[in-house]
Amino acid sequence: MVNSTETNSKVSSLHIEEKCRNFWSLGPSVWEAGMVSDVFSLEKINERKFYVKVGVDTKDKSDYYEYMVKNKHLHRLNLINNIGAVTLNKSSYDINQEEGNITVRIKAIAVNQEDNEFIENYLGKVFGNYKSFIKEWLAVYVYTNYKKLPTIILTGDRGVGKNTFAEAIQAIFPTLSETAKDLEGNFNGFAEKKLLIIDESASNGKVQYQMLKKFSGQKFMEVNHKYLRQYQVQNNLNIILLSNDESPIYVERDEMPTDECNNQFFVYRLQSHKSFDPDLQQKLIDRMGHYIRTELKAVYESLNHDGFRYSIAVPITDEEKKLFCNSVSDLEQDADSVIEYIENQMDDPSWSGYKFFIQGFLPSSFLDDILKYKRSNKQKVVQNLQKHGYISADKSAKHQVDGKRTYSYKLGREWLGTQKKTLKCLFCIWMIGIWTSRLIGVQAHFS
Repeated sequence: MVNSTETNSKVSSLHIEEKCRNFWSLGPSVWEAGMVSDVFSLEKINERKFYVKVGVDTKDKSDYYEYMVKNKHLHRLNLINNIGAVTLNKSSYDINQEEGNITVRIKAIAVNQEDNEFIENYLGKVFGNYKSFIKEWLAVYVYTNYKKLPTIILTGDRGVGKNTFAEAIQAIFPTLSETAKDLEGNFNGFAEKKLLIIDESASNGKVQYQMLKKFSGQKFMEVNHKYLRQYQVQNNLNIILLSNDESPIYVERDEMPTDECNNQFFVYRLQSHKSFDPDLQQKLIDRMGHYIRTELKAVYESLNHDGFRYSIAVPITDEEKKLFCNSVSDLEQDADSVIEYIENQMDDPSWSGYKFFIQGFLPSSFLDDILKYKRSNKQKVVQNLQKHGYISADKSAKHQVDGKRTYSYKLGREWLGTQKKTLKCLFCIWMIGIWTSRLIGVQAHFS
């Protein structure tokens, strides 16, 4: 025979467990977890509000408090991971109490219209020969999480459809997407998203190369929200950058990609079209739910990710080559001015540094003169010249040439080769002079 007291205790325990299902103890406070319009919420509430929300009688408060401390306490909030899940009909979350990790699974856009041909025609019209690449990028984006994808950089004049494409992709997982407002501010909620749109057309700014590399290279990112403690997320961020400028970001010229298997950027300039459909974006969004579950699913299942640093082969477009060739920072401009000045002088015996140069040295004072009115500091320019092999990696030291002793850098491989050519030319000129004088002497002897 079951004891009635034990039955009441069991029922009471189950009742408390159900009432406290969405509440957790963290630090000295109670936190309420939940999904609000496909957005995960974790809100700190005071003790009184907790009791009101769970409907606790005064006499039962100690039971609820004891249950929360013993069964629902998080020793720390470690990771909050937001991922896309095409197969879900309803977004959900689960909390790993032991690890302090929260996984939030967000459903994809619902099926509205079944019309894949419309999207196929649109992609062909906008991306031409690169349509297959865009479909592969979208397939990996939709069906995976934490897979590296190349940054898509779309340039072109206003009104060519950059935002139309980007915002249609944003609609696949709308709550996991964000358009950047301030990448360098105190708060960075975008770090926990799956897609970041950087609209340079609106901000007129230039996102630095190192920041993009950081976003694509870091495995974990710290998230800082206003009024919330910082927490860590596993980096699931993919980036589409839009700009009216043909050179929207600064890149390192010597990092020009040479292999589609290891290319971080897809750079493409959109062209204007005579026809304009103000409802195009919505038409794409209405058809996207069916498209990702059929066409993109087939594309994804056909992919082989082996051998690709960014999941798929990334075409090296003419626009990307142009971006790398034309991208010059203030530092590189100043280093280029040093190179140009010296290479214009190196063959001129009247140049004050000529004797040092042909002996394999570059006086430090010449850099001071050339950089006098430049923005970059001398040390950074020296490092740039060393990096590209114009001067050696050695520190400047005193060297004596033709009775003059001054701090100088040894020439690097680039200028040593030029210096040897100069010496060879001087030797040739000297030999020609000797043979000419001898020839004149011979002619004078027989005249």
